[in-house]
Amino acid sequence: MKQNPINSNHPSFLTTNSSLSADHQIVVTVNNLTKVYKLYDRNINRLKEFIHPLRKKYHRRFSALKNVSFNIRKGEILGIIGEN
Repeated sequence: MKQNPINSNHPSFLTTNSSLSADHQIVVTVNNLTKVYKLYDRNINRLKEFIHPLRKKYHRRFSALKNVSFNIRKGEILGIIGEN
């Protein structure tokens, strides 16, 4: 089983909203975005967690985002800064 980041909520995206004028049109809407990572003290703990017969947890959860919502209007710019 591959260990992936946990996503408790998926963002929703809207590409058009005809109720607004073209200058203020919302082109992206994100609602309740949450991003949680599993953090391990040692790399070997990933393997130990994967093969443990009783599914013992060796990680701690880190919530990078909790229920973040925002809109991006036509002409606005969004930048994401940080390490991948």
